[in-house]
Amino acid sequence: MRLLGHGQGVKFYASHEVDTQIKSKSEKISSQHVLEWVFENTKNVTRDGFMQFCIQGLSYHKRKDAWDNLTNDDDTQTLGEKCTEVDSSDLNRLYGSPRALENVPTIVQNQIDELVRSDRFMNATLL
Repeated sequence: MRLLGHGQGVKFYASHEVDTQIKSKSEKISSQHVLEWVFENTKNVTRDGFMQFCIQGLSYHKRKDAWDNLTNDDDTQTLGEKCTEVDSSDLNRLYGSPRALENVPTIVQNQIDELVRSDRFMNATLL
């Protein structure tokens, strides 16, 4: 990379969708436009997946706690029950209530509180 711009170059390959998104900012694109798209896309994916990341973290700690507290190697039935999660969501909670502008820490704390109160994370240890 030491000779980048002095005899060496970089080529970027992208899907039609990505190409269209980048060109919507400027018809003549440069490496800077590509990097701006990468940073913006990374930010959006992280933001959109944030709650799922939190839920996965809680689920991991619940399963780890169940495994760490397994008292008998043959007690797989109890282990399975402690690790089982209900795969359902309350549609009314997701879509039926009015939305309010809240900051991310408040949203995350509300989600954690709700999960802890539910039977999905009964007896899980939160760090």
